[in-house]
Amino acid sequence: MNLSKNVKVTLVQAPLADGQTDPDSSAVDMQGFEGVMFVGIVGTVTGSGTASLKAAQSSDNSSFSDLSGVVATGSAGGSDKFFVLDVYRPLDRYVRTTLTRAVANSIYGGTIAIQYGAHKRPTVHDAATLAAAAILGISPSET
Repeated sequence: MNLSKNVKVTLVQAPLADGQTDPDSSAVDMQGFEGVMFVGIVGTVTGSGTASLKAAQSSDNSSFSDLSGVVATGSAGGSDKFFVLDVYRPLDRYVRTTLTRAVANSIYGGTIAIQYGAHKRPTVHDAATLAAAAILGISPSET
């Protein structure tokens, strides 16, 4: 199985400089997909700073409500790590994340959405994806 032809990868939040802003990511349209995994990259969390990522859904891509229990939290010492949120079969069509950076500044490396369970394959990646390639690896003993 080739994973890149069975998922859709989208950059939904660009990297953020050191700060405490709480931005929402772009939403992904879940029509034709079973679930979405968000991967958020945490850079440097300063001093007593905290960072968290939560998911929300919307039926019209404008009024979002938080998904209960779909939140990941990190704290000082959590530098150079990542968040993973997996939303399977959301009730509404659109899903996005909200990043919260509090107490002290932190650097954020961005959020990627990986939609899976595609009803139609192969999938088409987001325009921000530079390249998707599949390589068939054959060990020397198999040649």
